[in-house]
Parts: sequence; C-alpha cells; structure tokens
Amino acid sequence: MVVPDTSLEKLEEASIDKCTCTGVCKRKTDFDNLVEKIRSALGPSAGIDSDEANCEHLINLMRRYVSKESEWSKYAFVDTTRNYTRNFVDHGNGKANLLVLVWNPGKGSLIHDHADSHCIMKVSV
Repeated sequence: MVVPDTSLEKLEEASIDKCTCTGVCKRKTDFDNLVEKIRSALGPSAGIDSDEANCEHLINLMRRYVSKESEWSKYAFVDTTRNYTRNFVDHGNGKANLLVLVWNPGKGSLIHDHADSHCIMKVSV
C-alpha cells in the first residue's frame, strides 16, 4: 500500500491547495492567495505605516486582485440598521486587519480620516 506524503513541508509547498484536518482539500481562491500575500508582505511585525512595510507593493497586490464575489462573499454580512458593516477577514500580523466592508444601498460617508490610522482600499462591486 502506498501512503501519500502528508508531511507539513509537502502541504505547505502545495500553495494552490488548502487542506483541512479532515484531509479534504479544496482549491485556494485568488482571494485566499491575496490574504496570504498581504500577510507575507507585512511580515511578522510591520504595520502599514512602518518603514518595514512597502505600501506600493501592498497597493499593487490589491490592484492586481480581480474581484470575484464568490470568493469573498462568505465575509460580506449586512447589518441593515447601519450605513455599512465591517466584516473581519484576517488579522494579518496583529498590526493590520483585512476587512470586507458592505455598504447598504443609498448610504454613504463623507471623506474623513481616523487619526494615526492607515488604510489601503479596493472597491469591489
């Protein structure tokens, strides 16, 4: 009987597949890959505003991602009592969060800032 090599190294090498502890593998989506690339770009401790982070690289990662609703819709919850809903996707390295914001029809927000906060955004429709 041949037993497949399921060592951690081999599973990590298979970047196109995501395996669960049940042994079920599913194809990684472009969105899954984007999340991993952002996490990798930030490294173990960089925030978007740090000298260690390459903001242009992060911006380019977001630009190159071709949005597919089927890939991120599992994060797109709606609270109709608010203008928009912030949905958590990934904590990155603890210095940056990846969110999916869902705006309700007809709602908006004036341009504003959050002191000492930094953001890279992509609009997907």
